[in-house]
Amino acid sequence: MENLKIIMMTLMMCLMTMFIISCNQNNTSTKNQSQSDNLRQKQIEDSLKVVEQKRIEDSLKVVEQKRIEDSLKVVELETFKNSIEIIKYYTSSPNSAGGVDCNIIWKNLSEKTVKYARFTVVPYNKVNDRVKGKYDYNDNGEKVLKVTGPVKSKQIDGYGAYWDCVWYNWTIDYMLITGIEIEYLDGSIISTSDVNIIQELGYTRKPNS
Repeated sequence: MENLKIIMMTLMMCLMTMFIISCNQNNTSTKNQSQSDNLRQKQIEDSLKVVEQKRIEDSLKVVEQKRIEDSLKVVELETFKNSIEIIKYYTSSPNSAGGVDCNIIWKNLSEKTVKYARFTVVPYNKVNDRVKGKYDYNDNGEKVLKVTGPVKSKQIDGYGAYWDCVWYNWTIDYMLITGIEIEYLDGSIISTSDVNIIQELGYTRKPNS
């Protein structure tokens, strides 16, 4: 009987020991899991911070690029407003073969003598659709009209002169200037294809209403 008690006591102690070990293991596992979760959460937060920082940097770059572009546009506009005035430009009525002449009257506002001036023009019909000439092999009807100087400072050019049969198309009603390049005798060149700037240089042909 005494031996049975001893065996029972020993068994109870073993069970208690196993229970305590199991509890400790569970606590350790829970602690490790918690540490792993915390590490994962920190990694996610760090990644989000990097993404947000990149977004802010990209936004600042866009703003700065826009500011630079706007500043350059202002400089370009002032350069052209001090260089050339567009007094008038127009097309003739089509001749018997459908040929359309072009005329551009302009003034050299700069202090320098113009060697060459080149005007990029495109034709439109009466319903404001862009068209092209019968013999134009490009898709947009664009032409470059060249003036050979010298055109001196403050001199007006274009009266009594025109470009003969630039396009052959019975439907052409008017043209627009879409680009200007001015080359001076000193070798310097200014150019623009910004129609907003060109519209600020004096006469602007409005689309038909």
